[in-house]
Amino acid sequence: MKTNLLDISDLPEEIKMEVIDFYEFVKKKHGLDREKKVNLKEMIFKKIPAFIPLTREEAHER
Repeated sequence: MKTNLLDISDLPEEIKMEVIDFYEFVKKKHGLDREKKVNLKEMIFKKIPAFIPLTREEAHER
């Protein structure tokens, strides 16, 4: 991917702030400001402990 750099140094200060604000909005809208992407393998394939059903006595104790 090609990196584009914009030279905004010759713009008035108010316009610079608008450009920066718009840039932050686009980053946030497209999720580019996230620190780390979620690894689906870690999230989906977790080892789950075996289900141990309660005995009748244990269920009635509650």
